[in-house]
Amino acid sequence: MQKKHFIILGVVAGAVLLFLLAKAVFATGQNPVKICHSTSSEGNPYVVNNPNKSGNVNGHDDHDGGIFPDDPWGDIIPPFTWYSWFNPPGPIPPIQVPHLYPGKNWNNEGQAIWNNDCGIPEEPEPTPTEVPTPTPIQCNELTYTCGECEETPNDDYCGEWKFDYCQRNYECSYGEDEDWNCECKVEEPTPTPSPEPTPTERPLTPAGAPVCNAPAVTKAPLYDWDSCTRTDEDTVTCSWGVTDGHAQSYGIYYGIRQDNLPWYTEVKGHDSTTATLNLVPQGHIWTKICSIGTCGDQVCGSVVDP
Repeated sequence: MQKKHFIILGVVAGAVLLFLLAKAVFATGQNPVKICHSTSSEGNPYVVNNPNKSGNVNGHDDHDGGIFPDDPWGDIIPPFTWYSWFNPPGPIPPIQVPHLYPGKNWNNEGQAIWNNDCGIPEEPEPTPTEVPTPTPIQCNELTYTCGECEETPNDDYCGEWKFDYCQRNYECSYGEDEDWNCECKVEEPTPTPSPEPTPTERPLTPAGAPVCNAPAVTKAPLYDWDSCTRTDEDTVTCSWGVTDGHAQSYGIYYGIRQDNLPWYTEVKGHDSTTATLNLVPQGHIWTKICSIGTCGDQVCGSVVDP
């Protein structure tokens, strides 16, 4: 009989020991979990809470909503394992059953806030794009058209023409090696002369205003004579006679070749009669004077050589 009592006492002691161990494990499994609890403040939308692990996260499971700035926004809770007790029949002590809480708002955005102690992470500043520095172009590396150089046995003429081109398009300096050293300003494309329009006349309304969409009518030039004279080494003065009050301004095309007049200047005013062309290269300069009508039409004279 004494041996039987010892067996019963041993079973009871073992059951008690298992029960105590299970309670200890259960207590460990119910440790608090860090969550980001939603507030009603847009300036501080989340605060850190540490509720106990349970099926409803100690009441936080029903704090539904998206992630700030969604309205409403809810809690951010990581997934975790929690335990409940199960009492089997007979002398077997209670055991723990594990359960998985799936988490709430646990995506990349929610994890970034949770990892930042429930503060909204600051947006990184964009990296500025580096703008490459343009390499200066030397005038000596460019190709030039010297105009009448083949017919002019004077090397200084080409040098002057080259300097004039640099002065128009680049920042120039005269080096000790007697070469023009020019660095780029803002490069300007070579001006292309506008095609000469057919001389036209626009009929007027009864009030005297031009009707610019009316059919074009051929008319004579808007001036009766013109003349261009070189008045200095690099200056040409042009003049003309005004005969028609409908001209709004006068344009002068000029260049070193008769069939290519790339440069242009314009004088405003229907009663203007003179224009001065500066920084004109040496040699032949060809000019053409055009009257500009009320509707923008141009009537041009002949190409002449001062």
